[in-house]
Amino acid sequence: MAANVRIGNHEADLIALDVELNELIFIEVKTRQNKKYGEPSYAVDRAKIKSMNIVAKNYCRTQQIKLDYRFDIITVISGKIEHYENVTWLFKQ
Repeated sequence: MAANVRIGNHEADLIALDVELNELIFIEVKTRQNKKYGEPSYAVDRAKIKSMNIVAKNYCRTQQIKLDYRFDIITVISGKIEHYENVTWLFKQ
């Protein structure tokens, strides 16, 4: 649907539609050559999810989309791709 959507200082790398669940997916993509500095998904912290939520709310409002949405992470390490779905639960207290 969209790539590199920015709202001020906030960004979502990709926006996709999950047609099975009929919900938007706001995706953060992290790419690394190796795991020397750790798992790339760990770079997506509470602040990043909060930032993506700002993008999600604004995007849905401006595009007049009334769907549920979630946040996913895609990591790419030396060509190996992993997809972490609905990571929001990681940041709830």
